[in-house]
Amino acid sequence: MDEKYANAREHFFAAIRTLAAPSDTIQTRLIDANVNILHVTIDEFDGDRELNFKFAKILDLLAVDQDDMETVALETAAC
Repeated sequence: MDEKYANAREHFFAAIRTLAAPSDTIQTRLIDANVNILHVTIDEFDGDRELNFKFAKILDLLAVDQDDMETVALETAAC
């Protein structure tokens, strides 16, 4: 990824750092990581069909509805 994906990179790295931090419970870390990833929009990958497709698959796995990201993150992490 180059600079045009800086926002996505920032949120994915934040999610990874959150997962790696041992100070919180795994459920809390999963919720926080999920919220970070859901701050990335699929529009950020316009112009790169492969990344757009891969990110769409990630979103499908993380959440069905992104209208309430915090609730979605809690529900996803609770599974």
